Amino acid sequence: MKSSLQLVLLISFSILSSLGYSGEVESLKIPLGINQEAAFDGYQKYLAEKDNKAFAVADNNSTGWSVGMDTIEQAKGAALSNCEKYSADSPCALVDINGKPIVDMQKTEGFRQEFPSVDGREYPARIVLLDDMTFYLNEYRTVKGNKAFAYASPGIWGWAGGRVSPNAAKRDALKSCRKFNKREATHSCKVVDVNNRIVIDARKSAKIAKAVLEVAPSLPQKWKRNIDQVSFNKYIALNGFKALAITKGANNTWGYSFGYIDQKNAVKEALKICESYNNTQTPCVLVALNNKVVNPKPLPEISKGQPWYGHYKVDLSGDPSLKMMSEMLPSFILSKDKLYVLVSGEVVEEGAYEIDQKTVVIEFLGKKGTAIFDDQYGSFNFVDGDGSRYIK
Repeated sequence: MKSSLQLVLLISFSILSSLGYSGEVESLKIPLGINQEAAFDGYQKYLAEKDNKAFAVADNNSTGWSVGMDTIEQAKGAALSNCEKYSADSPCALVDINGKPIVDMQKTEGFRQEFPSVDGREYPARIVLLDDMTFYLNEYRTVKGNKAFAYASPGIWGWAGGRVSPNAAKRDALKSCRKFNKREATHSCKVVDVNNRIVIDARKSAKIAKAVLEVAPSLPQKWKRNIDQVSFNKYIALNGFKALAITKGANNTWGYSFGYIDQKNAVKEALKICESYNNTQTPCVLVALNNKVVNPKPLPEISKGQPWYGHYKVDLSGDPSLKMMSEMLPSFILSKDKLYVLVSGEVVEEGAYEIDQKTVVIEFLGKKGTAIFDDQYGSFNFVDGDGSRYIK
C-alpha cells in the first residue's frame, strides 16, 4: 500500500506529464539531497516502481536506486552500490526506503522555468576578472532553472544550475566555490546571484574591458635593468585592464596584472604582486597603465583660493588590510585649472575638471568620472564606477 505522500507525488507528476508540461504548477515536497532535475525525474520513476526498493544520493548529486528486490536490506545495499558507481569520492546516503523518505524534506520551486536576464549594465561588484565576468555573463546567465553563482576572489568561484529550488542552487554553488577556495577563512565564498538576480554588491553602468587598444610602447631604456624585453612584450599582449609595477633600482623586481574589468583593481593587484617579490626598502611604483607608459612629472604646488583645491587620496579606512598600499594607489590633486593624477607621490598623468557647486567632473586618459563633494570639500565620492571615496 502506497503512502499518501507517494500518491500525491505520483498523481501530480502524472497530471503534469499528461498535459505535456515540463515545469511545475505547485511546489512538491521531496527528500533533502535530491537537488538536480535529473535526480528529481529519477525519484519520480522510482516512486512508481514495486516495493522492496531504496533511493540514495551523494554529495556530488549522483544518485542510485533499486526496486523489486527480495528484501529491504538487499534494496538498500543495491541502491548504495549503484550510487557509488558515479559518486567518485563523495559518500552516498539513503534518502528513501519503500517510498518513505527517511530524511528531512524540501520544497521544489519552479525549477524548470527560465528566469529573465538582468540588466546587462549590472553585475556583482565582487567579480573583477574579465574571464570570470565572461563566464558569468555569457554562460551562467543563460542557464535555465534554479541557479546560483558564488564568488570568493579573482578566479575562485562556483555555480550551480538546474536545481529543484533556489536554496538547493545556493548550497551547491557554495559547495562548488569552497572546493577550489584555499582561503575560505579570510576570503570566504559568498552567493552573489540567484536566478539572475544580484543579491549582494550590485555594480551598475560599469564599462567592461574586452581588450586594450592603445598602441604598444617600446621598453624605456631606464627600465631595462628592472624588466627584460620578453617579459615586457608579454605584458603588452595581454587583454583587459592591466598595470605594470617595478622597483626603482637594479634588483630586477616587477609585477603586473591583467584581465581585470576596471583599472583600480588592476593597479592594486600589480602593486601587490610586485611587493610580494620586493626584498628592498624601496617601494614598487607604477610604470604602465594598460599599454600606456607612465612618465613621472614634477609634483605641482597646490593652488590656494578655492575650497576644493587640494590633494585627495582614496579612503581605505574600511579595509585596514590595504592601508599600507594607500600611497601606491592613484590620488588626485585639484589645482587651478588643472587635475593631476599621482601614484607613489609622483605625477603620472594630467587632466581637467569642472566644478558645479558640489559636483565635480574629472577627465583624464580620455575618460570622465562624476563625483560629489561633502559640504566642506573635505572629501568626494564618485557616483559612477565603484563609488570610491577620496579624502583631502
